[in-house]
Amino acid sequence: MIILIILFQVSIIFFLPFGNVHLTAKTGHLIAQGDSFYFQCDNEQALRAYEKAYSIEPWNYDVLVRLVRIHNDNGYINLSNKEIAKEEYIKAIHYADTLLKYYPDSASSHILFALAKGSLIPFVGVREKIETGKIARFHIQKAIELDSLCTYAYILNGIFERELSGVGWLERQLVRLIFNTDLRGSLQNSEASLWKALSIEPMNLFAYYELYWTFIASGNVRKARSMLEQLLTIPARTMREKKVHDTIRQLYSKLSIQ
Repeated sequence: MIILIILFQVSIIFFLPFGNVHLTAKTGHLIAQGDSFYFQCDNEQALRAYEKAYSIEPWNYDVLVRLVRIHNDNGYINLSNKEIAKEEYIKAIHYADTLLKYYPDSASSHILFALAKGSLIPFVGVREKIETGKIARFHIQKAIELDSLCTYAYILNGIFERELSGVGWLERQLVRLIFNTDLRGSLQNSEASLWKALSIEPMNLFAYYELYWTFIASGNVRKARSMLEQLLTIPARTMREKKVHDTIRQLYSKLSIQ
């Protein structure tokens, strides 16, 4: 089953708004310290600081968000080693589940849970891929209901629409028959969702990156190249973004010689 296998291989990582005002001085200091390391591309030191903050306030919104973020980062960075990547994604799910438990009315909680859950899709069997995809999509829609300006909900929705657009009629019928699930998506909806994300956040690196893949899927190489050109003007701030930039340069080089 090819559907949903690569859906979250690119597992977007992002810096969401934080809102917990009940920080102790020590927790606040550790979070600030971790953020400083994170934006110096030192994920190891950043994680240590966040884990210390978690040991003090394991229910803290800001701490949980950062732990989901960094473990998803580390999963993507280590994709060449599937065992390490899977372990990191499982840790991200643990913290995302806790975040959703404590803060069910936060759009960020739902979108981070969808991201963390979806990141495991390449590592599980067919039935679990489909069930995981359903769960992730539910939380994406919930995030939009809670916050119609949730940029990353539209980005993840754009990924779903693109990947599901490639599901054939026979495959769709089999999934409906066996799993009682209707798998539908379109490249037009994918593009619209990603442009919606950019209307909210015009310099979002990940929205442009996903638009590149949507244009590639639709065969529009000219527009795909323009997305890469735009991406190269957006600076990378983190280890994850630097890795994405490396990929972008490789893709641009290949397109330029075609």
